[in-house]
Amino acid sequence: MPQFDPTLFAGLVFWLAITFTALFFLLSRLVLPRMQDTLEARASRIADDLDRAETLRQEAETVRQQYEEALQEARDQARAGITHAVSEMERQGAEREAALNAEIDARITAAEQRIARARDEARTHIRDIAIEACEAASERISGVKVKKAVVTAAVEGEMKRRNLQEVA
Repeated sequence: MPQFDPTLFAGLVFWLAITFTALFFLLSRLVLPRMQDTLEARASRIADDLDRAETLRQEAETVRQQYEEALQEARDQARAGITHAVSEMERQGAEREAALNAEIDARITAAEQRIARARDEARTHIRDIAIEACEAASERISGVKVKKAVVTAAVEGEMKRRNLQEVA
């Protein structure tokens, strides 16, 4: 093996120094600058991508906030619409209730008036019927015809006593 021969060390060291120096200059002048440029380009591209991602994230956050604001506004408008509809329905219900109450009151008043007329008519008829019945009964029982004025006075007296007199 020649590398272990001490007489050849000087030549081997010489060629080692030349080869090392040539490789050093070749790497430092050609290869390393290209590698450095590639690494810088990658770092720049990564930084640009990170900046663009941050910008997009901020835009997405802005869009999300706008969406939430629009959604909240829509909810508020829906609540206002529902509140308005409920109040309108309550108002219409109150109007209908008032109209029905007025109609019921009118019907009750009309019925009370009909009842009062019927009661007055019945009292009048009761008086007339009572007078006729008393005349007929006294004539049948006693066989004597009693004067109408006497029977009328007796019937009216009894009606007053029983509070059946017409309300004047």
